[in-house]
Amino acid sequence: MKRFLQALCVSLFILATVAFAQTPAKVIVFAASSTTCMMTELIDVYNKLGGNAIASFAASGALARQIEAGAPADIFVSADQTWMNYLDGHKLLAEGTRKDWLGSTLVLIAPKGSNVTFKIQKGASLAAIIGKGKMAIGDPASVPAGAYAKQAMIHLGIWPSVEKNIATAENVRVALMLVSRGEAPLGVVFGTDHMAARDSVKLVDTFPADSFDPISYPIAMIKDRSVEAKKFYDFLMTDIAKSIIKKHGFAVL
Repeated sequence: MKRFLQALCVSLFILATVAFAQTPAKVIVFAASSTTCMMTELIDVYNKLGGNAIASFAASGALARQIEAGAPADIFVSADQTWMNYLDGHKLLAEGTRKDWLGSTLVLIAPKGSNVTFKIQKGASLAAIIGKGKMAIGDPASVPAGAYAKQAMIHLGIWPSVEKNIATAENVRVALMLVSRGEAPLGVVFGTDHMAARDSVKLVDTFPADSFDPISYPIAMIKDRSVEAKKFYDFLMTDIAKSIIKKHGFAVL
């Protein structure tokens, strides 16, 4: 009986070791909240192919600061260059992995049932449309979509008249939610955010491309990360991944 139990323990240990060896190391992706729907689908497809990836979504600035503080991210996707530059400046990126990955547009939205119409152009009176309500945007200090929105409205001469009516959100998806719930009559988000919520918000107009810096989502691996992280990073560059990216309205740069 003793020998039997010893043999059983050895067998169970071998089985457990083999099972562990066959399970790939978990890959943790820190991604801008505006990529939520797209990245969730990419990870689902990757995991069905045998991978083991998960994602954490938030404003790019919040994620960058978490990575700086030691959060165990393997890959970072920022909604602008500012926060990727921030990590690059702190020597936290894996050499040779940073690249401009995605592009998008900037749009003005309203709740689905709204009858608001507005043409975005220099000197246009957006304040008259907002009235006593609020316009939801991401916090320009940490949310790229908010920074782009402020830049565009300053360029168009709109910002001074609407600044007092701005409701800043912790990330672009919160701004989107405020509009979809009717808590804000207007909001500024990425075009891909509007696509993700077309059942609850309507497109009012698209900001002129020359009113803000080109929207570019850089991607990079964090230094000293695993082989599995590189596998997922490479998967994101495949034709399978590109088809999913385009389906969600992003441009592949």
